[in-house]
Amino acid sequence: MVYTHLDQVLGVFDFLLKSKGTTSDQYAFEVLTGVIDILEEARVQEFLPQVMNMVLEKLQRKQPRFIRLSTLFMGTLIGKKGPFLFINTLESLQQGLVSSVLSNVWLPNVLMAANAGGSEAKACVVGLTRLIVDSVDIQETPELVGAILSGATV
Repeated sequence: MVYTHLDQVLGVFDFLLKSKGTTSDQYAFEVLTGVIDILEEARVQEFLPQVMNMVLEKLQRKQPRFIRLSTLFMGTLIGKKGPFLFINTLESLQQGLVSSVLSNVWLPNVLMAANAGGSEAKACVVGLTRLIVDSVDIQETPELVGAILSGATV
């Protein structure tokens, strides 16, 4: 069912993301996470660049709740689909974007997720662990590995 209505479901994500109010951001990421849960990686790869562009654009507003939600989403994405989809998508948008997102968004805010506990902390830990363990690109960047392991910024 989602396969035939994927555009409409992603339209709901877009609508919620553009709506005012922090509750709609949470619902937007819940819709997106549900789609990522049920689709295979190849299908997610088709729409992820557009989704990440929208998320990165909104991240520029530096709203703490949105930063937390997007960090949770990134951790969940990497945990469920592996680091390659995440890395390849961001690098296709702009060379060096993975390092920038990790350094400027995820790592500085990882303590928020840790303090929240529960699924947020788990998603961040699993995502960061998979980045280090499964990605040669990350392993070949010692300062990034060190920052991930220490929870600090590069």
